[in-house]
Amino acid sequence: MKAIKATLTTSQPVISEDEFNIMFYKIPDLHALHKNFLEGLKRRTQNWDGRLTIGDHFRIMVSLLQQPHRQSVISTHDISCTDYCSDIYILSIYSESPF
Repeated sequence: MKAIKATLTTSQPVISEDEFNIMFYKIPDLHALHKNFLEGLKRRTQNWDGRLTIGDHFRIMVSLLQQPHRQSVISTHDISCTDYCSDIYILSIYSESPF
C-alpha cells in the first residue's frame, strides 16, 4: 500500500489517486480491527487444552462492534467488502497492461 501510494505523486503513478482511494479505503481501521481480534485468539489458544472454545470470542467481537461508537468500523468493513468487485476490476486492468 505504501509503495503504491508513493507513486501517486510521480509522473508515472501505478494507479490513479481515485483508484487508490477505492482500493485502500480505511485499510488502517480494518487492519486494527482484525489485528485485535487475532491477538485475542492467539492469547486464547496459547495454552490449548482440548477443551478450550473460541466461539465466545467471536460473539464478544460482534457485541463490541454493535456499540454506537463502533458503528463506523462496521460501515467501513461493509464498504470494503462491497468495493471488492471494483478492486478486482482495477487489478485485472493493470495486470494485463505492461508498465
